Amino acid sequence: MNILAIEASNNICSVGILQNCNLIAEYTLNNGLSNSQNLMKMIDIILNNTNIKPEKIAVSTGPGSFTGIRIALSTACALSYGWGIPIVQVPTLSVVAYNVLDKKSIIVPIINARRNLVYTSYFTRNEEIAVNFYKKEKNYLDFYRISEYLVTDIEKCVSNIKEIMEKYNFENAIFVGDGVLVYKKYLQDFDTILSKMVFQSAFSLGIVSTLYKDKNYDDIEPMYIRKPQAVREISKVKICEFEDKYFEDVFNILNTCIDDSFSRENLIKDIKSNFTIYLIAKKDKKVIGVCGMWQMTDSCDIVNLAVLPEHRGEGTALKLILEIQKIAISKNISSVFLEVRLSNIVARNLYEKLDFTKSRIRENYYKNPTEDAIVMMKKLK
Repeated sequence: MNILAIEASNNICSVGILQNCNLIAEYTLNNGLSNSQNLMKMIDIILNNTNIKPEKIAVSTGPGSFTGIRIALSTACALSYGWGIPIVQVPTLSVVAYNVLDKKSIIVPIINARRNLVYTSYFTRNEEIAVNFYKKEKNYLDFYRISEYLVTDIEKCVSNIKEIMEKYNFENAIFVGDGVLVYKKYLQDFDTILSKMVFQSAFSLGIVSTLYKDKNYDDIEPMYIRKPQAVREISKVKICEFEDKYFEDVFNILNTCIDDSFSRENLIKDIKSNFTIYLIAKKDKKVIGVCGMWQMTDSCDIVNLAVLPEHRGEGTALKLILEIQKIAISKNISSVFLEVRLSNIVARNLYEKLDFTKSRIRENYYKNPTEDAIVMMKKLK
């Protein structure tokens, strides 16, 4: 079996080709460049220099770098589709742990999850101990996972390992992974820490992949364990209808984000109109965003969409727009319009992803500074 292994779940980018579990070639880079700049070039070099046609693709699916994982998965899936071969997805923690061969120790890969947290799982190469955790069949690698994949505080991780060592008579615990260098002060009680063995390789990935089932390219998903920061942040944001008690918050947001000459009287008049609906976004009990909707007969305008600068990039604007769309649909509105500054590329990209299209230009629509507005429109039905 010829396996193309792609490991790009961290800062290291590694590509290898294995033939019947023998490493034929491996190319690893740690040059600080984006994996998107390296990966396809590395695959081309490996394949051109070995003249081996892959029969399967192994890819490391995380946890690790959100961007690196996505690049590796996209590349692997595209190649799988084009070549008509299966993919094997392997958790990165298994790849890291495989580097340790000691049968008398519990193997603890740790990947830095920041804020004193680590991604981890516990492994052993001792079958007799492994059966105490999971009733698994013996595998030819003598490589067994004895815990779930976790995200946990490093101190709690260390405490758990000490308990397991005592209960199951492990002689030692060997920590490995990029978290070793970050959290070494917590690991002083352990005799052996492989501080130099912190990077995963395509070879390890290829070997470990033989323990996992083949999948189709459209069944592959990244393994996050903990949701990405943007997803975690947006889950904290709650959308609710405007109430009078939020007026000052809304007024300040609009003055901060849209126009510092915003009229208090006009805002009151707008909010009180029978044809207007306003929503607010709250996070940790603080109002961080606002969005209004002006309703006509069978269309509506999204107006005064604003999010505090320190909370941009968390998905708040998206959540507000989607909620406005739900209201519009419930009112049998067929078209939604909005305006955006010509220079606001970030907002324009968001609207385009939501299927808004350019309708027309309003010259000198915005003030402070003066700028044209792009009117964008979306059909709801």
